Amino acid sequence: MVADIILALCPLILPLTAALIGYLFSFIGDNARNMSIIIILSIGFIINSVLLIYANLGLFTPVEIGALIVNESGVFVSELVLFLAILVIIYSIRYMSGEKDKTLYYILICLFTGTMIGLIYSFNIIILYMFMEASTVTSAILVMFGRTRRANRAAIIYLAISILGGFFILGAEFVLVSASGVELLTDPAIALVSADIRAIISILLLIGFGVKAGILPFGFIWLPRAHAEAPSPISALLSGVLVQVAAFAMIRTIGAVAFDIQIISILLIVFGVGSMLSGSLSALFEVYGSRIGGYRFNRDIKRVLAYSTISEIGFIVMLGGIQSLFGPFTPPAEFSALAAMLLHLYNHGFAKALLFLSVGVIMYYLHIRDIGQLGGLSKNMPVTTASFLIGALSLGMIPPLFGYKTIFELAFEIPIPLPINVFLILSIITIGITLAFYISAFVFIFIKPRPKGALGDISVDSAKVTPPPRVKLYQPLPMVAAIVFILLVIVVLGVLFITGALTASILNLEHIAFTIINPGL
Repeated sequence: MVADIILALCPLILPLTAALIGYLFSFIGDNARNMSIIIILSIGFIINSVLLIYANLGLFTPVEIGALIVNESGVFVSELVLFLAILVIIYSIRYMSGEKDKTLYYILICLFTGTMIGLIYSFNIIILYMFMEASTVTSAILVMFGRTRRANRAAIIYLAISILGGFFILGAEFVLVSASGVELLTDPAIALVSADIRAIISILLLIGFGVKAGILPFGFIWLPRAHAEAPSPISALLSGVLVQVAAFAMIRTIGAVAFDIQIISILLIVFGVGSMLSGSLSALFEVYGSRIGGYRFNRDIKRVLAYSTISEIGFIVMLGGIQSLFGPFTPPAEFSALAAMLLHLYNHGFAKALLFLSVGVIMYYLHIRDIGQLGGLSKNMPVTTASFLIGALSLGMIPPLFGYKTIFELAFEIPIPLPINVFLILSIITIGITLAFYISAFVFIFIKPRPKGALGDISVDSAKVTPPPRVKLYQPLPMVAAIVFILLVIVVLGVLFITGALTASILNLEHIAFTIINPGL
């Protein structure tokens, strides 16, 4: 039993340990620090992978340690967190090589990873709040590594609105404890609380976690600023990990409290659909520099990706709302909507990290993210060109890439209790807008000739030089390795799913999805 507890806690403990070990090894040198952190996180990833295999085989036994419960869905999501954290650190070895405070940077990534996994494992609302606030502090400091006034301003706005969201979560905790006398979301006493009180708790949780997840309208306040101004590897973590784990925590907490209340289902669907459409439209306006009212979109490619994140999180929240339309919430009821939500967590995590890291390569060479100043990069950056296109098409849910699985599940696997699958129609509209802005951005950045008088030239290392013919073969190995690895994962998973070699049943995904709202103890 002790061994089971230790193994279950390793994915949480090892990132925190990596922060300490990395600091100690930094006195030896940068390489020693980097290797120690990568090795420790890789051990955590391997252990988590073993636990995930057991979960897929139906052999995993959830482990309860105080307020933490390590169950199948927690292991499933923490796998994504560890995977992306390792690749971001590898990518950062070259991208952040000129940074003065590199040790602090890597320590903060390790702490951020640990807090994210703690948030995933928490079923106690107070512990959830603590981990969320810890992740806010670490991620805000990481945003400041952008080293500009705009980065500092973005971090301050992010901190302010996150603190506001935290107050709503504390409000939910106060109402929950006052009404039921319990803090643990798995306590049966919650079911005895009146529907009206549980609805109030859920609305507070929706707002609190919705701020951090970046759904409409909260995401428009902080998310484009923070994601645009942070270093590109941190943008990848913010988009691929932070907002997704917050959305996961939102669905878990609301699911444990009030998934059976129809108004909560409607609210989740409304916020989800609203985020989908508004995020994708804003990304389209950003690509073309549109003027809407008195606001002018400024053609910033990182802001395009940030607006896209709002849209993709909308899919996750909508799928949670669709699941809450069903009942009762015990097996053998279908949990197809939550299963599709988990698949989309992975698709968005992989694809958005790939896109931000690809844009990071462009910024590493050109130091430009204005779409109007870019063009013709396919000749010099073939790997980056391919990776951007693959990430874009996967979020556009084009087969045979991994992303198509989300729309496939929505179209064929989820028993929508309506005469017409209006959710599928709205999703197809969103996908159409998504493809429009991604393909447009791809053409502007990689295909069309670069505008005359554009600022900057491609630079190798720190010196700006006109690229020699061989520059198209020169891209820093750590950065390229991380990008290519994610690209291959997206392609391979897509092919495995479309050929039937991998299915939701093989992954035991419906049961894993059930454990989002039930610990499975």
